[in-house]
Amino acid sequence: PINRRELEADLTKLINNDTPDNTAQRSKAQKMRVLIAEDNDINSEIVKAMLEAEGFKTLHVKDGEQAVAACSKHKFDFILMDCNMPVMDGIMASNIIRNELKVSTPIAALTANVFPEDKEECLKAGMNDFLTKPLNKGALLASIRLHTQSDVG
Repeated sequence: PINRRELEADLTKLINNDTPDNTAQRSKAQKMRVLIAEDNDINSEIVKAMLEAEGFKTLHVKDGEQAVAACSKHKFDFILMDCNMPVMDGIMASNIIRNELKVSTPIAALTANVFPEDKEECLKAGMNDFLTKPLNKGALLASIRLHTQSDVG
């Protein structure tokens, strides 16, 4: 016999995409902190919503200088770094995070620039990945999985 309450609970989980695998992935994500360095408020809200929907904890900063300061005070599992920001751009911030702070947290460039030389500049600055705007949630989660060796998302 089918228990009505169990059936309703199972259907609710399926509708909300709360399969056992997704619940386990969300649980792992809840332990992960992501720094979002993005000067555009709309872009940062979109990225924040994508990550928080998966259970990540996020901190948003508006420029490279704030990103460097955040990395000197807090430990993050992943950093999303816009390349073009005021005060200090993402390239300079990544260089400082890698070479002066000696932080090895994975950094993914977040940029509207799509040319090979842009990607090369980001990688030379110590970034691990190159994500283009508009950001695709699947690409973002794949980058986090790849660079943190985690099966989140």
